[in-house]
Amino acid sequence: MLFNNEKITFLSDKKDESSKESGKIYCFASPGKYLQGQGLLDRLPEYAQHYGTKVLYIITNSLFEQVSSRLSARYPENDTCCCALFQGACCEKSASEFIQIAERFAAEVVVGIGGGNLMDTAKIVSGSLNLPLILMPSVVSCDAATSAMSVLYDENGIYIGALRLPKRADMIAVDTDLILRSPRRLFISGIGDALATYFEARAGSQSGALNYIDDGYRSCCVAQIIARATFDVLIAHGREALEAFSKGIINKALDEVIENNVYLSGLAFENTSCAVAHGLHGALGFFATKKTYHGEKVAFGLLCQMILENCPAEEFQAVLELCRDIGLPTALDDFGIEADHETAVKIAEYAVQHSSHLKNEPFAVTVESLAEAIIKADAVGQNNKR
Repeated sequence: MLFNNEKITFLSDKKDESSKESGKIYCFASPGKYLQGQGLLDRLPEYAQHYGTKVLYIITNSLFEQVSSRLSARYPENDTCCCALFQGACCEKSASEFIQIAERFAAEVVVGIGGGNLMDTAKIVSGSLNLPLILMPSVVSCDAATSAMSVLYDENGIYIGALRLPKRADMIAVDTDLILRSPRRLFISGIGDALATYFEARAGSQSGALNYIDDGYRSCCVAQIIARATFDVLIAHGREALEAFSKGIINKALDEVIENNVYLSGLAFENTSCAVAHGLHGALGFFATKKTYHGEKVAFGLLCQMILENCPAEEFQAVLELCRDIGLPTALDDFGIEADHETAVKIAEYAVQHSSHLKNEPFAVTVESLAEAIIKADAVGQNNKR
């Protein structure tokens, strides 16, 4: 790795002895501060000055021209503001380039404005150089802003693994005006990602899985309470929030779902654990022939997990109907995947071989049992399509 901080490691690099010791201790971790509201983009310079004078802004390609000019205008001295363009995936090459930019500029604080890949890259820059970090999501398609993890890809966009970072964001600032300009499908994807949080946390609690804080600790009860809240918010307000988003209206339902997708689900997953829903993510992506987003794959993975766990029928139906009503995938053909037994076995084999999340279920997940759950989830999902 080219990163300068030895505390940045792959999630799979856990030391067994450290895990055994920390696994006896309860722990809960979170970012320093969370802000959400309209017009926060223009207040970023004000927030940043609390952490440092020289600010490196890493800005996503789709917003760069407009946002960089707005921010630069707030800095009469050009040597105190640097706006850097981000495009592509979070990969070692890209992260190393931004680290070099930060070093040349002598940055005192890093601000990331964009989606999950950008925020994961900004976290690596901050963690590598031990700099304060502010993150402003431009979409609510995932909870990347909240965790001390970065998902790393190669330069071709192929998933490599997750990095553990030494620190979380000092501040998360969500500008709801900015979120309303994001693609509708990404908003829906964020609901899919958050929807799995409670069920994966519950599986981890039942199996005694460690959380994702440092080398892993026991999950505090507050994390389980937050995880349950993420599900309750989406069932109560998910449909209304999507309607408001589609109309460009900010109301209580939209505010709650934005906070849920960015903050609550992020706190819950990192302080608990993932399971089959996220364990199937990579496998579905590997076999998909249609462009799909993270939360879309997680949502169908959740349906498979619930069947595998033999969840109560009313619980499964509530999840299935929400997915159907807001446009999340409920069947394999939504990914361009052939729904036959042979393909289901291949997907299950890939997941069993490549994902450690499956070990967080309270029972052994086999290729056979997972393939059967995939086929059943697909059949039920097909029958419930509108």
